[in-house]
Amino acid sequence: MTHQDPDGTAGPLTVGHLTRELTARAGQTAPTLRVYESLAALWIRCCDTGRPGAGQLRESTWRAARLLVAGEDTIMAPQQRSIPNHLARDESLVRAPASWAVQGVEWPDAVALAEAWLLNRVSDGPVLVAGVRTGGAYLAPLVAARLEAEGVNAQVTGIRPGEEQRGSERRVLLVDDPPLTGRTLLSLAREVPGQGGVEVLVPVLDDGDVRALREEGITVTVLPRERWLSTLRLEPDALAAALRLRTPGGVRRAVAGWVSPGIFGDAARTGPRTD
Repeated sequence: MTHQDPDGTAGPLTVGHLTRELTARAGQTAPTLRVYESLAALWIRCCDTGRPGAGQLRESTWRAARLLVAGEDTIMAPQQRSIPNHLARDESLVRAPASWAVQGVEWPDAVALAEAWLLNRVSDGPVLVAGVRTGGAYLAPLVAARLEAEGVNAQVTGIRPGEEQRGSERRVLLVDDPPLTGRTLLSLAREVPGQGGVEVLVPVLDDGDVRALREEGITVTVLPRERWLSTLRLEPDALAAALRLRTPGGVRRAVAGWVSPGIFGDAARTGPRTD
């Protein structure tokens, strides 16, 4: 994953680069999606490393998600004091979400996923929207923001298999990238000690990808591939131009020519410098 600077110079998309770019815009207006994705990446990094700042970055990410879902195209970039200093020195590569980087999921699909859950909700109680890191943690704040806009008492967090999971009195909604086998989600659904129960919300390439979850009695809300924004945007003939991807779940098709919006598609949109 690379970034492209205004002068055309390309380089790896690192946590430090995102941090410096974000803090350089402090107090200035910036594209909401870019701010949201950058904050989410920094929040996820703090969660992964256990370094200070995860809680504050989660709240900043969720705040940006609310504005993005509300239709705000630009927002004020956060003040520098709200971004932990250690992130500016972190030159590890940003962990890109598979859903946004390559699979064709876009941020409005997380909103549509939340709306699908609202149509078939089985409980009116409070929920904890838990994004499975890495990919699900980019989607979860958007899902939570849409639920909150409809009056749902929602909180958001990021989780990963193998981590100690705190108990919650809320109903836990696991959000993740499109699953290939469903094993990770199935494992987490068994691990998460949610007194209110556990559900799964995911975009899917094929409805069979969540069969194992449903066979275990887990309530699953899906957004099928034909309802993803990237699919709806394409002309019917464009769907024939596809790549064949061999995955653990078998051979899958991915539409060619799709470029992710936001920070993960920057390099593809601008192209390499040629001079």
